[in-house]
Amino acid sequence: MNSFSVHIGSAGGTEALNVDRLMAYAANELGLEVSDVTCTEGWSDYRAVLSGREETVTHLLKLVTSAWPAARVKVRQLS
Repeated sequence: MNSFSVHIGSAGGTEALNVDRLMAYAANELGLEVSDVTCTEGWSDYRAVLSGREETVTHLLKLVTSAWPAARVKVRQLS
């Protein structure tokens, strides 16, 4: 199982709480583990660690960018 640090910023005016809800629901449905979640008030910042298969993490992030095309998504694999 791999772990990835995920940062989603400025989701085109969408509140980060909506991003958090999508991430939690979709990750659960896809069998990923979400931990170390931080979500600032407003829409500017969401951070989490996703653990699972790389292909599944990539699929989840495609869902996020489909829902919020303006989102700035940064991902890095944790060692």
